[in-house]
Amino acid sequence: MPNLLDELIKAELTRDMVRDAERRRLVRRVLAARRRPPVRFYWAALARLGRWLERWGCRLQTRYGSIAEVGVATRAGGPKGCS
Repeated sequence: MPNLLDELIKAELTRDMVRDAERRRLVRRVLAARRRPPVRFYWAALARLGRWLERWGCRLQTRYGSIAEVGVATRAGGPKGCS
């Protein structure tokens, strides 16, 4: 048979669990706010490098011709802008 002391202990444990859950939620929010967004400079640099490599490849392909064996790994019709 539960008595008053058991009810008080149960209520205090419930409050402790609620406080701990709230603290964990706040810690997660703070840690999420601290995360820095990815450095977008590298994305732009890699995109620019990709375009440069594509143009350079087209020029080399125009100058020296294409190799038939490489056709397996490339898109059908070659890179855009190349004839």
